[in-house]
Amino acid sequence: MAATTVKSENATNIEATPKVVLDRKRGRLKSTIDQIEVAITSEDEVGDVILIAPIPSNAVILDVLLLNDALDSADELAYDVGLYYSGIGGTQKFNGKVSGTVIDADCFASADITTQAATTTWTSVRFEADDIIDVKKEAWSVGGLSADSGGIYYIGLTVTAPAETDAAGSLVCRVDYI
Repeated sequence: MAATTVKSENATNIEATPKVVLDRKRGRLKSTIDQIEVAITSEDEVGDVILIAPIPSNAVILDVLLLNDALDSADELAYDVGLYYSGIGGTQKFNGKVSGTVIDADCFASADITTQAATTTWTSVRFEADDIIDVKKEAWSVGGLSADSGGIYYIGLTVTAPAETDAAGSLVCRVDYI
């Protein structure tokens, strides 16, 4: 069998005739880090939502990372991780998208159990539910919207399985984006 050479999307584009515009995202790498003290009452019902880590609606999200105290010693707690409107900026408020209106509750992770035990190293949930091919999509597109509503979105964690042995504690979210 002979060795092969394959070319990435952009390598193919720059060699194409006629020339094809490169599909790349440029910008400064930014991070937002946000934290919350999670109360026992914020994780004891299916549908409880924690809004954290505001990001621009047009951010190209490279990673969503979590740190947390142990929030359920019985190992039952699970969250979907997705995007929510903030109601701030763009057409959000005009179109009735108030803070906490869901865009896509599980576009990053579905029934994630990261927060059950203490997590003291950054744990990525960015591509648990999303395809890695979406790495260049803007937040609004990852959330399944057909157009950018503008403004600020929140990363949201929605309880899908409540904590059996509730424990209050810290939750930290870091979002890396361009």
